[in-house]
Amino acid sequence: MRAKQRAQAELGGGPVHLVWVRSDPATVRHRLIARGLTRDAAKLASFAEFTDRIRLGAEPAVPHVAIDNRFVAAVSLETQVADLITQSEHDSPSGLT
Repeated sequence: MRAKQRAQAELGGGPVHLVWVRSDPATVRHRLIARGLTRDAAKLASFAEFTDRIRLGAEPAVPHVAIDNRFVAAVSLETQVADLITQSEHDSPSGLT
């Protein structure tokens, strides 16, 4: 079984769509601080290494939908997600899974 087919089966079958969430260091740092979780302390203590590890600017080389989670995004996160859900419902009777 090919990797794509295996991934689809593991996720319940049917089409699988990759949603890539774009962000930037300033937004990530703000969100980590705002949520105030102990588990984020190491990320904040070595923030440059953390952002390098999560590859903020590395857009996937495979087909995907991008959501812009940066504070400077032209469209609000809520609107982008709502649009994605609406588009998914239009494209597939089962909607976004």
